[in-house]
Amino acid sequence: MPRNAKSHGKFSGLPKKVEESLIRADQEWELTFNAFSNLVMVLDGRHTIVRANKSMTDALGMGEEDVIGKTCFELVHGGMGPHSFCPHARLLADGKDHSAEILEDRLGGTFEVRVSPIIDGNGRLLGSVHILRDITRRRQMEEALKQSEEQYRAVFDNAGMAIGVVGPDGRFTQANPAFLNMFGYNEFELRRLTHADITHPDDREISEQRLDAIMRGEVDSYSLEKRYIRKDGGIIWGQLSVSTLRDPKGNPGAAVGMIADITDHKKMEIAVRESEERLRLIIDSSPIGIKISQDGKYVYVNPKFVETFGYETGDEILGLPVEAIYAPESKGLILQRVTDRTAGKRVTPHCEAIGLTRAGKRIDVAVWSTSINYFGRQAILAFVMDVTESKSLRSQLFQSQKMQAVGTLAGGIAHDFNNLLTIILGFSELLLIGKHQRDQDYADLQTIQQTARNGSDLVQRIRTFSRKREIDPVPLDLNHEIEQVTKLLSRTIPKMIEIELVLSEGLAKVNADPTQID
Repeated sequence: MPRNAKSHGKFSGLPKKVEESLIRADQEWELTFNAFSNLVMVLDGRHTIVRANKSMTDALGMGEEDVIGKTCFELVHGGMGPHSFCPHARLLADGKDHSAEILEDRLGGTFEVRVSPIIDGNGRLLGSVHILRDITRRRQMEEALKQSEEQYRAVFDNAGMAIGVVGPDGRFTQANPAFLNMFGYNEFELRRLTHADITHPDDREISEQRLDAIMRGEVDSYSLEKRYIRKDGGIIWGQLSVSTLRDPKGNPGAAVGMIADITDHKKMEIAVRESEERLRLIIDSSPIGIKISQDGKYVYVNPKFVETFGYETGDEILGLPVEAIYAPESKGLILQRVTDRTAGKRVTPHCEAIGLTRAGKRIDVAVWSTSINYFGRQAILAFVMDVTESKSLRSQLFQSQKMQAVGTLAGGIAHDFNNLLTIILGFSELLLIGKHQRDQDYADLQTIQQTARNGSDLVQRIRTFSRKREIDPVPLDLNHEIEQVTKLLSRTIPKMIEIELVLSEGLAKVNADPTQID
């Protein structure tokens, strides 16, 4: 029989209007009861189902008439009696509200069960209203969230990279073990610090600016290389990556930062930079010109190279063909060497060429070159030296060596010539022994003797020049020496030339070699 027919029967015998009103109220309650999305049953004291709403019967896959009169543990749990956790059994025991959470395959999910007592007018416990709310989706979400949190915690705690979370005030709220180990703090100590407290003073300003931008929502993330200070005072370099953590309303609530320790890398980078600076200083201070060329053009020149060729700055040379600063007769040599090196042919390291300064002056240069790899490409490194002066000195040395050879030859000739003069002096002296000044040939014999002596003196000078004889200084009267030279010259120079002497009286003697004075 339909439930509304039963309802109508129980109101018979009452005044018609009252009966109709009660019937309408009963129908409205029935509609409301079946409209609940939760599963609702009314159980009596023996766990028998007295009423079940549509959601409950649909969940069981049965009609209401098939449900009524059956026990809940039979239909819902498939058992012979109530479970130990049954909230209805506990309600029957103490008359109070109870709840439980069950996973029931027959109902297709996890449910939160709440039971409330039904008391009649005499205070007698008749049964309970049994409400089951499907929390399967919530439990799935909670489980997913739990798994996500566990995964996050596993990643957070076991990450090799330091991870820390700071609030809007910059104070640390979380830090993983790698973070604590990197900075030497325990978690309690770190929570009392702000990010600025562990930042190097020189990097605090930029760090504050970047974090403020995160908290104001101006940026979602940023990266920064900065220095940190450990608890023990040690300084470390870190590569910091920061992202925004937003609250449920989407507003920035915190910031999470990950720090990679790049101290060793930074030290190496600084060492490389210092090495490059030292090398640059050495190259820039080199007394030898240095150039690098690629594809037949200059790509680097040091200051000495610029100075050697008379330019003001290296930019004036960069980009020029390598042969542009050489004399026409040397351009072919330079181009051929570049071509051969580029082709991988064997080229002698050294050559000499004639360069042209910016002003057009020709200079002799010596070049030493080799092939190198420059920024991943083949290039030619060359050392260039101005040898103009050294070539001049070599020429002078060669001339000096020739003069030395002449002097050696002259010394040998002088020795033989001196032997001849000795014979002339000897015979002239013998001839003068029996002569008087009034004799007609006396003056001529004296001239022969004096000339032979002068010749002997000349031989001594030649020997001195050729380093065959040491200088022999003696006290000399310069006026007397000049008079002797004048007498010699007066007999050998033409008559139209007159020699006039202006001598200084009382001139002191000097200590000199007579052969050097003449």
